[in-house]
Amino acid sequence: MQTNLILVNVAAFDGVFHLYITNGQVNEYNFDHIIQLGTPCIQVYATNNGPKTEKVSITDTGNLHNTIPLYVGVRVIFLENL
Repeated sequence: MQTNLILVNVAAFDGVFHLYITNGQVNEYNFDHIIQLGTPCIQVYATNNGPKTEKVSITDTGNLHNTIPLYVGVRVIFLENL
């Protein structure tokens, strides 16, 4: 569903939660907004312990990646204890 809101009304929704059906939609939203920040980034690399841990699927690790880009001003939420 799409509605026609004037820009003043659209700006009122800047701080609300966004619900998406797929991880792809979430990734696209996050990427678009991180790029708009234009802030510095560092890559954090995981230390993998044990045989074959680098080859385990991210779906089997609670969506934890081997590298995580961290940008200044971006909030990070971990869904699992590290």
